[in-house]
Amino acid sequence: VQKGAGTTAHFTDEILQKAGAEIVAAEQGAQADIVLSVHRPDLNAGSPDQIVICAAEPYKNDGYGEQIKKLNRHCFAMELVPRTSRAQSMD
Repeated sequence: VQKGAGTTAHFTDEILQKAGAEIVAAEQGAQADIVLSVHRPDLNAGSPDQIVICAAEPYKNDGYGEQIKKLNRHCFAMELVPRTSRAQSMD
């Protein structure tokens, strides 16, 4: 977990560590095989074949999707996951 990531939600680094999380600097977290983010992460860090799970705003025409494709990354746009009872297995 990126240092300070849970602060605004009142999850301190200490609470997350007690739950078993490893707290890392942003640069180290950006190199993970799977990046889970509330907002779209900066794609300047990272590696090919990285999986990015976030609110990707796919209909925002700013080239983010093309950048992911060009960098050979995989993105799951969480706002496109249906919120029906049949989709609960995605949780």
